[in-house]
Amino acid sequence: METLGTDPAVVQMPAGQLHDALAAGHTVVTATRRLARRLIADYATTRPGVAWPTPDVLPWPAWLTRSFRRLRDFGLLAEPRPLLGEEQVRLLWESVVAADPRGRDLMLIPAAAAECRAAWELVREWGLTPDDLSARAGEDARRFLALAEAFQARVRAAGFTDPARVPEIVADHAGRLPESRLILHGFERLPPAHARILRAMGDRAAVTSPGRGGSAVVAAYPDVRGEIQAAAAWARQRLARDPGVRLAIVVPDLAAHGSLVEDLLDEALVPARLLPATAGRERPWNMSLGRSLAEVPVVSAALELLSSATGAMELHSAGRLLRSPFVAGSAAEAGERAAMDAWLRENGGTEISAGRLAADARRLPGPAGAPEFGSRLSRLLDVLWQSPRRRSYGRWSEAFARALEAAGWPGDAPLDSAEYQATGAWAELLDELAALDAVSGPASLQEACGRLRRMATERLFQPESAEVPVQVLGLFEAAGLQFEGIWVAGLHDGVLPAPLAPSPFIPAGLQRARGMPRADPETEHRLARLRLERLAASAAEVVFSWPRRSGDEPLRPSPVLKGLPEALPAGTAPPLLPVLQRNSASLESVADEAGPSCSGPIRGGTGLLRAYSACPFQAFGRYRLRCEPLAQPTPGVNPMARGEILHEALQVLWAELGDSDTLAGMDAADRRRRVEAAVDAGMARAAAGGSLPDQPALLAIEKVQAVARIEGLLELELRRPPFEVIRREEWLELPVGALVLKGRVDRVDQVPGGMAVIDYKAGESRRSDWYGERPREPQLPLYAVTLPEVVAVAFANLKPGRVGYQGLARDAEAMGLVKPARKDHGPPEWEALLAEWRETLAGLAAGVAAGNARVAPRQGRVTCEYCGLQVLCRREELAAEGAIGDD
Repeated sequence: METLGTDPAVVQMPAGQLHDALAAGHTVVTATRRLARRLIADYATTRPGVAWPTPDVLPWPAWLTRSFRRLRDFGLLAEPRPLLGEEQVRLLWESVVAADPRGRDLMLIPAAAAECRAAWELVREWGLTPDDLSARAGEDARRFLALAEAFQARVRAAGFTDPARVPEIVADHAGRLPESRLILHGFERLPPAHARILRAMGDRAAVTSPGRGGSAVVAAYPDVRGEIQAAAAWARQRLARDPGVRLAIVVPDLAAHGSLVEDLLDEALVPARLLPATAGRERPWNMSLGRSLAEVPVVSAALELLSSATGAMELHSAGRLLRSPFVAGSAAEAGERAAMDAWLRENGGTEISAGRLAADARRLPGPAGAPEFGSRLSRLLDVLWQSPRRRSYGRWSEAFARALEAAGWPGDAPLDSAEYQATGAWAELLDELAALDAVSGPASLQEACGRLRRMATERLFQPESAEVPVQVLGLFEAAGLQFEGIWVAGLHDGVLPAPLAPSPFIPAGLQRARGMPRADPETEHRLARLRLERLAASAAEVVFSWPRRSGDEPLRPSPVLKGLPEALPAGTAPPLLPVLQRNSASLESVADEAGPSCSGPIRGGTGLLRAYSACPFQAFGRYRLRCEPLAQPTPGVNPMARGEILHEALQVLWAELGDSDTLAGMDAADRRRRVEAAVDAGMARAAAGGSLPDQPALLAIEKVQAVARIEGLLELELRRPPFEVIRREEWLELPVGALVLKGRVDRVDQVPGGMAVIDYKAGESRRSDWYGERPREPQLPLYAVTLPEVVAVAFANLKPGRVGYQGLARDAEAMGLVKPARKDHGPPEWEALLAEWRETLAGLAAGVAAGNARVAPRQGRVTCEYCGLQVLCRREELAAEGAIGDD
């Protein structure tokens, strides 16, 4: 393997002479975009207060493209065809793969096309000929050659130049390039087709040689977290000594560890950002990790607005649009849009069409309506749903811009710098979409939206930012940069040398013989050694580190670290936030577990005691602070609506029947008709309240199931002693201790010896939920001790496959289907049970009245899982940090 630094035909130039070369008007081409920006910034600092022309510095791909266009525009090419754009190349490869007989069977055509494109670029860069490939080709390579030939034919037919040919074209015309001197900076090696350009330019081209750095040491840490903590502490210590120092922390797998690096650097370098009041404080560090343009909030909102016109969207997407600050009217209508989001979660199923969302936003009364949002969304749909349904990509690009303008995107508030840059990148994306007309025919709205989303997903976006002392970089981004200190983390043997990943379409033996990237272990080892040497030459202080473990996986150091001295850098004990807090002041603990006391009537009904029994804080949060978790959309009919249907149907049914004698006098057919009519009434009421999805087939199934459940319950009712239904879905005031609660009893029957209280349950129910100091279901015990002459309580279970009664009675004659109250198989003890319940409920009521808000879940994580108020009590967060127990 021959690198640029060892090629005798390439002129060497010390990197320290770059500024002089720029001042002389020479062109400098860099290995990365970040290196180009840094070189321009460094050049500017050497000329304060002096007017100077912008230096000619640009990354290698940009220089290649500029050189091609110069040759073409000045008429120096035999075939002056324009260059295909990035997305045009991608679309042509996808169309070639899709047209291939085998490609039609592929599930992921874009992925297969990307592999073919990468292989084709390797073929051109490394000067491989069809004969080279055919000599050793297997079936996959032969198929690839056919696809490559079809791709070239498509490019010629469209009248364009393939970007993969640009290095060859530039090399063939290197003598005509206008640069008086071309200097490459930060490169390790170039593929043969690229290196030929330098040889063709002769002494007009040069490559910089790396400078000499200081001493480098190797440090090992127990895990990735400990390693990054040490690097952050090192940066903190260096900044404390010299605030103007320039440092780099290099993390090879930055995409995987980005969030951890961010947290630990904030904790070490700017801990105030972890506190809510100062979360916006500027950072002394910057991370080079770009993210997908589609993930940037302002662009994500644009994509969701456009995609809403292509079909039903998930309710979570609709909620994001409602809460988005990038739709006009978001500030003025914020409360209404948040209320509508909550309403949709309770009543909207799991999907909603954009048309219905817009209509609901305009028609819903009160706080749940958002007319401005509905109007904006309707205008967007009007633009996108105009005829014709299939349009050129250029026309879709124009329509997308007009539709977003109609929706008021990107919102009313001023954009910050990053958002402004993202909208600029979005405008470029629309231009690239329009350029597809040159290589593609008309597309549907779904196709155009899908293409635009993929383009945004595959484009990396990193906003320009001010220079800061600490730069966090990936392994390849650090090439050619100079710092006062550099820490390279994560250098285990799975990272350096790079794992082999040869192209599947080029014979592996050919790739190894030519020294192609990621194909030969010896080549990768030599490149890794060269990369390490260049990193070691990039600063006066250099630390290489590696973690001994990643999760449960043991790791080994990179073999290229062998021979370097091992030492833990001074000042790397992490002075992180907990230590700073502990050492900065005397801390006093205050237990504040009670809110204001209360008595008399109180909001919440029987659910208040149920929540207090589960956890005092849950009851205080829900019923005193009135905090409710947002409902989670469920497919089909949600459990709340199902319960509403069953309760209403049984209320209507028993209003007609009245007692057991009437029920017994009906035949099966008459009973079925009555039940079906009652279920229809229940479903009509639920539909009127917006609780049911607009899916007739699904509602028909729901009706069949509801009828079957109620008929099963009626079959059991026929086996009971005579009874009369005297109360149905009736609201009652229930005095308990110092409180007066309001509860709606589902049903009360007059039975021999007194009354039986019945609670309909569509889900799980157990008698054991009534016992203990903190019963799970205190509702029926509360009815039993507050209503007169109660001799039985029971759940009427309406769960499919488990329809029946579960309860307790004073004696066997009270209800017939439930057990008498006994202890240890002894005599009936109904009165003793009532007394026990009075004491338990009075204790719960006393805690509520006293304002007890202690975080004390009845069953630890099991109780917390369904609470929904974890963001307020922070129990999960505190348990994760070890501040409280995790039981």
